[in-house]
Amino acid sequence: MASADDVSCFLAKRLAEAIYPQGEAEPGIVNAPVQIYPGWPVPGILQPDIDAGGVHISVWPLPTERRVNTPLGRPFRKSALSKVESDNVVRELRRQIKDFQITIWAPTPLLRSKVGAAVDTTLSEECHIDLGDGAPALMIYARQFDSDRAENWHVYRRDLIFSVNFATTQTITAPEVIHTVVTLNGHQPPE
Repeated sequence: MASADDVSCFLAKRLAEAIYPQGEAEPGIVNAPVQIYPGWPVPGILQPDIDAGGVHISVWPLPTERRVNTPLGRPFRKSALSKVESDNVVRELRRQIKDFQITIWAPTPLLRSKVGAAVDTTLSEECHIDLGDGAPALMIYARQFDSDRAENWHVYRRDLIFSVNFATTQTITAPEVIHTVVTLNGHQPPE
């Protein structure tokens, strides 16, 4: 079952792959350490990292959410989570659109711009995303803005908002069809 936490983790993982294309053991796309995580930053950790030249990228689900009455796919589909393909199907219970705020916290406007451009490009390339439950999910860019209100603390911020249309699902056991019978003109074929 996909949730806002699953979307946040998907976005953080995708951004980590973009910022560190060769893995986190290798240098990233900027010459600064970048921490990427779902959730809101803790001030006692954020400020020392910014002071040391580091960058944070936080992924935060905004509180607003709206229900969508139109499904994106079939009501039942084989479960992507099932090891035995014929046993489980995923049923879409409801669909919602939720906004996610991806925030770049940087010590300089230049780092904010470089990391912000990578975040924007990476997530704007994504449209149909896989949250692992087999139900289709759709991500669309909504808006972005910069904030220099915290420049006294040398924190330059960029917020990017993406809307994600995803399903709340239920995995159920489906009966396996082992024998079919076809009736033609009222006559059954001999077995």
